[in-house]
Amino acid sequence: MSRHLIAMTLLALISWNSYTQDNRGPAMGGSGIILTPCLAESDHYPKEVSDAVKHQLSKVLTKYGLRGDARDPHFMLSVEFAEFTREVTATAPPMIVLEVSPTLSISDAVSGTVFASMAISSAKGVGKTEGNAYLMAVKSMKFDTPKVAAFLETGERRIIDYYNSGIESIIAKADAFARQGNYDSAILLLDSVPSVCEEAHAKAVDRLAYYTRLRMEQEEQLRMGQEEQRRMEQEEEY
Repeated sequence: MSRHLIAMTLLALISWNSYTQDNRGPAMGGSGIILTPCLAESDHYPKEVSDAVKHQLSKVLTKYGLRGDARDPHFMLSVEFAEFTREVTATAPPMIVLEVSPTLSISDAVSGTVFASMAISSAKGVGKTEGNAYLMAVKSMKFDTPKVAAFLETGERRIIDYYNSGIESIIAKADAFARQGNYDSAILLLDSVPSVCEEAHAKAVDRLAYYTRLRMEQEEQLRMGQEEQRRMEQEEEY
């Protein structure tokens, strides 16, 4: 982690905290939690299938004020597919017929914690290729339902509860990283506490400021040691 990046961490946190206070989602209680849509194990599917999943989920998240930024994901809304049936028709050309069961999950991209999961109605797709069949199945999936809305609200609430109730253990884990001299991991962990969890976030920022300063001192000592080593090597050459 560069010195400049570390120095900017606190400024970014303060700016982001101010931003989320003024730009909270209009639905789901307006907590400011945002989710980034994705397809689990997307490497197993054609890009157009992954894009279709993200598009479908984005519409729902936008409706409820939970749409996140894929450039810097923290909390994820993912879909995982399980095949129920697969068959190939005896037509010319042959067609692939799939029935898939989608499962929605809300998780933390940093820690891997899963806050909520739910299976939704299975969907069928038909196409000349497996990718086309999956694409048709995705387009027929119903994500904008009262059941999914309740699921999103549950996941949002559990995220907030998780950090508010678990902040002491998060800080203890960060302290353990710091005792090992691993300030980068300590900073990353503390930085993962969302600003909408106000009490937990305040505690995390206090400790983050302390470890950011120690990390900068550590980097400065390393730089000075490297300069001294180079100076000694140059003296030996003469």
